[in-house]
Parts: sequence; structure tokens; C-alpha cells
Amino acid sequence: MGWSEVDARPSAWAASAPLWTPPPDRRFAGIAWRGLALGLDSVLFVAYSWLVVTIAPRPLGPILGLLVAGPMVYLLLTWVILGGTPAMRLMGLRIHRAADGGPIGYRTAAIRLLVFVATVLGSVLIVGLVLFLPTVLDDTRRAIHDRVAGTVVTRRALRASRE
Repeated sequence: MGWSEVDARPSAWAASAPLWTPPPDRRFAGIAWRGLALGLDSVLFVAYSWLVVTIAPRPLGPILGLLVAGPMVYLLLTWVILGGTPAMRLMGLRIHRAADGGPIGYRTAAIRLLVFVATVLGSVLIVGLVLFLPTVLDDTRRAIHDRVAGTVVTRRALRASRE
């Protein structure tokens, strides 16, 4: 399929109805259901991370590789094989192709995963900038959470002041 064919298709951002309508016993899952499932999956990610850090070989490279690759492989495989992660399935959520409601394949899952990871990293970056940018701009170096809580963070001076 060339770019001209892709451009001719309706935009995924369009306000029109989706191409596929779920059967009467299913609904489109909103952010709360999806977020709760991601939270449950995160418990598995934390347990996995703890296991990797405690039993993995000591060089940092393999540990970091396992910490990043493990959850990505988990998401990719469970999306394709099970139609969603175990947490999603527990909550009755399932991933479908938007065009016809069928199961997704590895290519679609890989695209979904890459965009998901980029979205998470982008969100972390934006939230980090919003929360920590004041530490660069403010004389007292207070971040948003310092201002809200009424706190400051200090460090030991490298040299004693001559004042």
C-alpha cells in the first residue's frame, strides 16, 4: 500500500464514527479502564524489575537491557497472542483492529508499542519539564512540588562562604 492510498483513507483523528462498531455486549474502553489495567500490569513490571535486579548478572548493560526489553516483549506478545495483557483480559478489555474488529498481528502490535512508548516517554518529559523547570529559573531552585509542600532542597557547599 502506497502513501497515496493511506492518505485517501479517513483520518483516525476524524470525529466520524469508527470503521468497526463493537457488538452489543462490548463498549469502547475509556481512560479509566485502560489506566487501571496499565496500573495492574505495572505491578507485574515492578515485580519483574525486582527479579531482574536481584538475580541478573552484575554488569549494568545486561540488566538495563532486560529491564527495557522484558516489558516491551510482554506487551507485544500478550497483545498479539491474548488480544491484551493479562490485566486487560482480567478487566474484560481486548484490543481489536479498528477496521473490522479482528485480532491484531505483530506488525500492528509493534507500531502500537512504539507509539505507546513514545507517548509515555513524551508524557514523562513534559511532566518533568513542568515540574522541574522552576528549579532552573528560580533563585531558590524550588520545583513545583517544593512550592506546594512549602519545602526547599539544599546541598552541602563545596567551599565555605567568605562572607
